[in-house]
Amino acid sequence: MKTVFCRGCGQLIAETAVSCPSCGVHQQLAPTSDQAWGNWTAWAIACVPILGPILEVLLAKILGHANSFMFLVTLGLNIFLCTIDAKALRERGSSEDQLGNIFLIPV
Repeated sequence: MKTVFCRGCGQLIAETAVSCPSCGVHQQLAPTSDQAWGNWTAWAIACVPILGPILEVLLAKILGHANSFMFLVTLGLNIFLCTIDAKALRERGSSEDQLGNIFLIPV
């Protein structure tokens, strides 16, 4: 079994220990590759203010004109990505009750 040092007291503990048996300090476990991959939605949401207008311009060029409802592209993209992020967080054991409003999760 692999061991690591406790973040609180420095005792050697099992790598998979959630808290130190000696001092009780919660240990931050390294994310698995599945959890690390799940962070792409948070990064995508952070980029929505840049990606949204780019998509709006591309859509306006494809349609041949821009209208006053193009902001809905950015809004829809943000809602879509926030929903995916919330679903991924629920699958990892978190809930919106603990984190607040679903659209504030990335914040």
